[in-house]
Amino acid sequence: SALESIVSIRSGGFRTVYDVEMEGPDHNFIANGIVSHNSHAAAYGTIAYWGMWLKTHYPLEFYLGLMRCEPDRSELTKVIKDARKHGIEVKPPHVNSSKTNFVFDPNDGVVRCSLADIKGVGEKGVVSIVEAQPFSDFPDFLARVQRRSVHKGVIATLIKAGALDVLIPNRKLAIENLDDLIAAASTAKRTKKQSDIPTFQAMYDDMQSRADWPKDEMDAISSSVLPLYTGRHPMEVYDKLFRRRLKRPWATTDKSIYDEESCDVWIRGIVGDLRYNCVGDFHSGALP
Repeated sequence: SALESIVSIRSGGFRTVYDVEMEGPDHNFIANGIVSHNSHAAAYGTIAYWGMWLKTHYPLEFYLGLMRCEPDRSELTKVIKDARKHGIEVKPPHVNSSKTNFVFDPNDGVVRCSLADIKGVGEKGVVSIVEAQPFSDFPDFLARVQRRSVHKGVIATLIKAGALDVLIPNRKLAIENLDDLIAAASTAKRTKKQSDIPTFQAMYDDMQSRADWPKDEMDAISSSVLPLYTGRHPMEVYDKLFRRRLKRPWATTDKSIYDEESCDVWIRGIVGDLRYNCVGDFHSGALP
Protein backbone atom coordinates (compact mmCIF):
# COMPACT_ATOMS: atom_id res chain seq x y z
CA SER A 1 0.00 0.00 0.00
CA ALA A 2 1.00 3.63 -0.42
CA LEU A 3 3.02 5.23 2.36
CA GLU A 4 1.02 7.44 4.68
CA SER A 5 2.29 10.56 6.46
CA ILE A 6 2.32 10.39 10.25
CA VAL A 7 -0.03 13.01 11.68
CA SER A 8 0.09 12.14 15.38
CA ILE A 9 1.38 9.34 17.57
CA ARG A 10 0.08 7.99 20.88
CA SER A 11 1.57 5.24 22.99
CA GLY A 12 0.06 1.83 22.40
CA GLY A 13 2.30 -0.05 24.79
CA PHE A 14 4.82 -2.65 23.70
CA ARG A 15 3.97 -4.71 20.65
CA THR A 16 6.05 -6.97 18.39
CA VAL A 17 6.77 -5.28 15.06
CA TYR A 18 9.01 -5.97 12.09
CA ASP A 19 12.45 -4.39 11.67
CA VAL A 20 12.11 -3.16 8.08
CA GLU A 21 14.71 -1.11 6.19
CA MET A 22 12.95 1.56 4.10
CA GLU A 23 14.48 3.22 1.06
CA GLY A 24 14.13 6.95 0.50
CA PRO A 25 13.34 9.71 2.97
CA ASP A 26 10.01 8.24 4.21
CA HIS A 27 11.20 5.93 6.97
CA ASN A 28 7.95 5.93 8.94
CA PHE A 29 5.03 3.79 7.78
CA ILE A 30 1.92 2.06 9.14
CA ALA A 31 1.95 -1.72 9.57
CA ASN A 32 -1.24 -3.31 10.97
CA GLY A 33 -2.17 -0.01 12.56
CA ILE A 34 1.18 0.33 14.35
CA VAL A 35 3.93 2.83 13.47
CA SER A 36 7.12 1.14 12.30
CA HIS A 37 10.13 3.48 12.21
CA ASN A 38 13.15 1.28 11.61
CA SER A 39 13.35 -0.01 15.13
CA HIS A 40 17.02 -0.82 14.67
CA ALA A 41 17.63 2.96 14.84
CA ALA A 42 16.31 2.97 18.40
CA ALA A 43 18.53 -0.01 19.18
CA TYR A 44 21.56 1.82 17.76
CA GLY A 45 20.70 4.80 19.94
CA THR A 46 20.61 2.57 23.01
CA ILE A 47 23.96 0.98 22.14
CA ALA A 48 25.47 4.43 21.50
CA TYR A 49 24.30 5.55 24.95
CA TRP A 50 25.79 2.46 26.58
CA GLY A 51 29.04 3.01 24.69
CA MET A 52 29.38 6.64 25.74
CA TRP A 53 28.55 5.73 29.35
CA LEU A 54 31.28 3.09 29.36
CA LYS A 55 33.74 5.44 27.66
CA THR A 56 33.07 8.10 30.32
CA HIS A 57 33.08 5.93 33.44
CA TYR A 58 35.17 2.91 32.40
CA PRO A 59 37.51 4.17 29.64
CA LEU A 60 40.09 1.40 30.04
CA GLU A 61 37.53 -1.38 29.68
CA PHE A 62 35.81 0.48 26.83
CA TYR A 63 38.93 0.94 24.71
CA LEU A 64 40.32 -2.52 25.50
CA GLY A 65 37.02 -4.04 24.35
CA LEU A 66 37.14 -2.04 21.11
CA MET A 67 40.73 -3.07 20.40
CA ARG A 68 39.98 -6.73 20.99
CA CYS A 69 36.90 -6.75 18.73
CA GLU A 70 37.86 -4.39 15.86
CA PRO A 71 38.84 -6.50 12.79
CA ASP A 72 39.79 -3.60 10.51
CA ARG A 73 43.45 -2.65 11.05
CA SER A 74 43.06 0.94 9.85
CA GLU A 75 40.12 1.44 12.21
CA LEU A 76 42.09 -0.21 14.99
CA THR A 77 44.87 2.34 14.53
CA LYS A 78 42.30 5.12 15.01
CA VAL A 79 41.01 3.45 18.19
CA ILE A 80 44.55 3.26 19.60
CA LYS A 81 45.18 6.94 18.82
CA ASP A 82 41.92 7.95 20.45
CA ALA A 83 42.68 5.82 23.51
CA ARG A 84 46.03 7.54 23.96
CA LYS A 85 44.34 10.95 23.71
CA HIS A 86 42.10 9.91 26.60
CA GLY A 87 44.99 8.83 28.82
CA ILE A 88 45.01 5.10 28.05
CA GLU A 89 48.58 3.92 27.53
CA VAL A 90 48.95 1.37 24.73
CA LYS A 91 52.38 -0.22 24.63
CA PRO A 92 54.17 -2.65 22.29
CA PRO A 93 54.10 -6.41 22.98
CA HIS A 94 55.86 -7.82 26.04
CA VAL A 95 57.17 -11.39 25.99
CA ASN A 96 55.91 -12.09 29.53
CA SER A 97 52.50 -10.43 29.49
CA SER A 98 51.25 -10.15 25.88
CA LYS A 99 48.89 -12.82 24.52
CA THR A 100 47.16 -13.59 21.24
CA ASN A 101 45.04 -10.42 21.55
CA PHE A 102 45.20 -7.07 23.35
CA VAL A 103 45.44 -7.42 27.14
CA PHE A 104 45.73 -5.20 30.18
CA ASP A 105 49.14 -5.55 31.81
CA PRO A 106 48.57 -5.09 35.58
CA ASN A 107 52.32 -4.95 36.27
CA ASP A 108 52.79 -1.77 34.23
CA GLY A 109 49.19 -0.51 34.21
CA VAL A 110 49.03 -0.35 30.39
CA VAL A 111 47.31 -2.07 27.47
CA ARG A 112 49.67 -4.37 25.59
CA CYS A 113 49.53 -5.16 21.88
CA SER A 114 49.39 -8.84 21.07
CA LEU A 115 52.37 -10.92 19.99
CA ALA A 116 50.35 -11.77 16.87
CA ASP A 117 50.62 -8.11 15.77
CA ILE A 118 54.37 -8.55 15.16
CA LYS A 119 55.17 -9.37 11.54
CA GLY A 120 56.75 -12.76 11.02
CA VAL A 121 56.06 -14.32 14.43
CA GLY A 122 53.21 -16.48 13.20
CA GLU A 123 50.39 -18.24 15.00
CA LYS A 124 52.47 -21.25 16.11
CA GLY A 125 55.19 -18.97 17.44
CA VAL A 126 52.70 -16.91 19.44
CA VAL A 127 51.04 -20.01 20.92
CA SER A 128 54.41 -21.49 21.86
CA ILE A 129 55.46 -18.30 23.68
CA VAL A 130 52.12 -17.78 25.46
CA GLU A 131 51.98 -21.38 26.70
CA ALA A 132 55.48 -21.10 28.21
CA GLN A 133 55.12 -17.66 29.87
CA PRO A 134 56.61 -16.17 31.99
CA PHE A 135 60.37 -16.27 31.35
CA SER A 136 63.07 -15.42 33.86
CA ASP A 137 65.84 -14.73 31.34
CA PHE A 138 66.83 -15.33 27.72
CA PRO A 139 68.29 -18.83 28.31
CA ASP A 140 65.02 -19.77 30.03
CA PHE A 141 63.10 -18.42 27.02
CA LEU A 142 65.12 -20.51 24.55
CA ALA A 143 64.80 -23.64 26.68
CA ARG A 144 61.01 -23.61 26.99
CA VAL A 145 59.66 -22.39 23.63
CA GLN A 146 59.25 -24.64 20.61
CA ARG A 147 62.36 -23.79 18.60
CA ARG A 148 60.81 -24.93 15.32
CA SER A 149 58.19 -22.23 15.73
CA VAL A 150 60.37 -19.68 17.52
CA HIS A 151 63.45 -19.85 15.32
CA LYS A 152 66.21 -17.31 14.74
CA GLY A 153 64.10 -15.17 12.39
CA VAL A 154 61.24 -14.95 14.89
CA ILE A 155 63.66 -14.06 17.70
CA ALA A 156 65.16 -11.26 15.58
CA THR A 157 61.68 -9.89 14.90
CA LEU A 158 60.78 -10.01 18.59
CA ILE A 159 63.96 -8.11 19.44
CA LYS A 160 63.26 -5.41 16.83
CA ALA A 161 59.70 -4.97 18.12
CA GLY A 162 60.97 -4.56 21.69
CA ALA A 163 59.09 -7.61 22.95
CA LEU A 164 62.29 -9.09 24.44
CA ASP A 165 63.53 -5.91 26.15
CA VAL A 166 62.89 -7.44 29.58
CA LEU A 167 65.27 -10.32 28.71
CA ILE A 168 67.80 -8.61 26.43
CA PRO A 169 69.04 -5.11 27.41
CA ASN A 170 70.42 -3.96 24.03
CA ARG A 171 68.54 -4.46 20.76
CA LYS A 172 71.35 -3.27 18.49
CA LEU A 173 74.04 -5.60 19.88
CA ALA A 174 71.57 -8.47 20.13
CA ILE A 175 70.76 -8.22 16.41
CA GLU A 176 74.42 -7.76 15.42
CA ASN A 177 75.53 -10.79 17.49
CA LEU A 178 72.37 -12.87 17.35
CA ASP A 179 74.03 -16.19 16.40
CA ASP A 180 76.54 -15.93 19.25
CA LEU A 181 73.85 -14.78 21.68
CA ILE A 182 71.56 -17.72 20.86
CA ALA A 183 74.47 -20.18 21.03
CA ALA A 184 75.66 -18.88 24.40
CA ALA A 185 72.16 -18.79 25.91
CA SER A 186 71.30 -22.26 24.57
CA THR A 187 74.52 -23.78 25.91
CA ALA A 188 74.08 -22.16 29.32
CA LYS A 189 70.61 -23.62 29.78
CA ARG A 190 71.24 -27.01 28.20
CA THR A 191 74.46 -28.14 29.92
CA LYS A 192 74.06 -26.33 33.25
CA LYS A 193 77.87 -26.13 33.44
CA GLN A 194 79.15 -23.23 35.48
CA SER A 195 81.88 -22.65 32.88
CA ASP A 196 79.23 -22.09 30.18
CA ILE A 197 76.97 -19.68 32.07
CA PRO A 198 79.45 -16.75 32.22
CA THR A 199 79.65 -16.82 28.41
CA PHE A 200 76.07 -15.59 28.17
CA GLN A 201 76.40 -13.48 31.31
CA ALA A 202 79.48 -11.76 29.86
CA MET A 203 77.54 -10.91 26.68
CA TYR A 204 74.61 -9.68 28.79
CA ASP A 205 76.86 -7.44 30.89
CA ASP A 206 78.54 -6.09 27.76
CA MET A 207 75.17 -5.23 26.20
CA GLN A 208 74.14 -3.38 29.35
CA SER A 209 77.25 -1.20 29.27
CA ARG A 210 77.13 -0.25 25.56
CA ALA A 211 74.95 2.13 23.57
CA ASP A 212 71.79 0.94 21.84
CA TRP A 213 70.28 2.35 18.63
CA PRO A 214 69.33 6.06 18.78
CA LYS A 215 65.66 6.57 19.68
CA ASP A 216 64.58 7.62 16.16
CA GLU A 217 66.31 4.63 14.57
CA MET A 218 64.88 2.27 17.16
CA ASP A 219 61.38 3.64 16.50
CA ALA A 220 61.80 3.19 12.74
CA ILE A 221 62.99 -0.41 13.15
CA SER A 222 60.13 -1.19 15.56
CA SER A 223 57.52 0.22 13.21
CA SER A 224 58.86 -1.92 10.34
CA VAL A 225 57.87 -5.13 12.18
CA LEU A 226 55.01 -3.78 14.28
CA PRO A 227 52.36 -2.13 12.06
CA LEU A 228 50.26 -1.13 15.08
CA TYR A 229 53.13 0.98 16.34
CA THR A 230 52.18 2.64 19.59
CA GLY A 231 55.26 4.63 20.52
CA ARG A 232 56.56 7.85 19.01
CA HIS A 233 56.34 7.33 15.28
CA PRO A 234 59.47 8.43 13.35
CA MET A 235 57.29 10.50 11.01
CA GLU A 236 56.04 12.71 13.84
CA VAL A 237 59.02 15.05 13.52
CA TYR A 238 57.57 16.14 10.15
CA ASP A 239 54.00 16.64 11.39
CA LYS A 240 53.99 20.44 11.03
CA LEU A 241 55.12 20.21 7.40
CA PHE A 242 52.67 17.46 6.50
CA ARG A 243 49.69 19.10 8.19
CA ARG A 244 50.02 21.95 5.69
CA ARG A 245 50.07 19.56 2.73
CA LEU A 246 48.07 16.47 3.65
CA LYS A 247 44.32 16.81 4.06
CA ARG A 248 43.13 13.28 4.76
CA PRO A 249 44.54 9.89 5.85
CA TRP A 250 45.36 7.36 3.14
CA ALA A 251 42.98 4.89 4.83
CA THR A 252 40.03 7.16 3.96
CA THR A 253 41.16 7.88 0.40
CA ASP A 254 39.29 6.38 -2.53
CA LYS A 255 39.74 6.39 -6.32
CA SER A 256 38.17 9.83 -6.61
CA ILE A 257 41.61 11.41 -6.10
CA TYR A 258 42.55 10.19 -9.59
CA ASP A 259 39.51 11.76 -11.27
CA GLU A 260 40.91 15.29 -11.25
CA GLU A 261 43.30 16.18 -14.04
CA SER A 262 46.64 17.77 -13.12
CA CYS A 263 46.01 16.97 -9.48
CA ASP A 264 49.05 17.09 -7.19
CA VAL A 265 49.07 14.29 -4.64
CA TRP A 266 51.32 14.32 -1.59
CA ILE A 267 51.96 11.00 0.15
CA ARG A 268 54.06 10.53 3.24
CA GLY A 269 55.56 7.24 4.35
CA ILE A 270 58.73 5.41 5.31
CA VAL A 271 60.90 3.61 2.76
CA GLY A 272 61.29 0.18 4.31
CA ASP A 273 63.43 -1.43 1.61
CA LEU A 274 65.14 -0.61 -1.69
CA ARG A 275 65.62 -2.94 -4.65
CA TYR A 276 67.78 -1.87 -7.57
CA ASN A 277 66.89 -3.05 -11.07
CA CYS A 278 69.03 -2.70 -14.20
CA VAL A 279 67.56 -0.28 -16.74
CA GLY A 280 68.76 -0.45 -20.33
CA ASP A 281 71.21 -2.82 -21.97
CA PHE A 282 72.63 -5.26 -19.44
CA HIS A 283 76.10 -5.43 -21.06
CA SER A 284 76.72 -1.87 -22.27
CA GLY A 285 74.60 0.01 -19.73
CA ALA A 286 73.08 2.11 -22.51
CA LEU A 287 69.71 3.56 -21.58
CA PRO A 288 66.69 2.77 -23.78
